[in-house]
Amino acid sequence: MEAIAKLFLSSTESSAISRILICLVSWLILVFLAGLMWQTPIQLFFSYCILSLYLLHRFRSRSSLIYFAIGFVLGPLGEVVTVSMGAWSYTNTNFLFPVWLPLAWGIAAICLKQMGEAIEDLSGIED
Repeated sequence: MEAIAKLFLSSTESSAISRILICLVSWLILVFLAGLMWQTPIQLFFSYCILSLYLLHRFRSRSSLIYFAIGFVLGPLGEVVTVSMGAWSYTNTNFLFPVWLPLAWGIAAICLKQMGEAIEDLSGIED
């Protein structure tokens, strides 16, 4: 598919589309694994570790690591506040949130960053 895209698209457009597809597939994997493995949180945690490592390697940059870390910390922090206020609750957890949740937030943060930048590259709009 990437070879076909290179025939019709510039390298910037091809790279942007590739990043969008990787992030969409990663999001699908994230959601699919949560639906399948929510009752086995440790297995889900290690599955998310693998996905996190893949994305951090694929999009290796200081900013991707920073986005991951921000999502990893602030996402669950927001969850702690809302769960402690009774908005919802989680099952199969020893804390206010499941052990895999910080990784899910980190993965989401990397994908949002990459997709936003890719869409910006495709649009040709600069700050």
